Amino acid sequence: MTFQLSPPAVHIPFFHVGFIVPDLDAAMEEFHVALGIEWRAPIDALIPLRGPDGVVETNVYSVYSEKVVLPPLSLSSRCAESRLPATVV
Repeated sequence: MTFQLSPPAVHIPFFHVGFIVPDLDAAMEEFHVALGIEWRAPIDALIPLRGPDGVVETNVYSVYSEKVVLPPLSLSSRCAESRLPATVV
C-alpha cells in the first residue's frame, strides 16, 4: 500500500522566526503573557555563525516554542562580549 501526503495547508519557506533578546527569561514571560506561547526548556549551546569576520563559534542561550506555532518561534540571547552575526551556518 502506498500513501500519498497532501500538500501542506500553509507554505512556510523557512525553519523558524527568531528574536534576539537581551534577557531570555524576561522575553519568554512577555511572549507567554502577550501571546500565550509555551516554551521548551532553554538550551545553552556553542553554534557556528557567519558574520563579517567569517564563521565564529558563539555561545547562544535560546529556546523554541513548545506547541505547534506556524512558523515556530525562537528567542535567543548571547554573551555580552560577543557579536551575534545575522546568519547561522
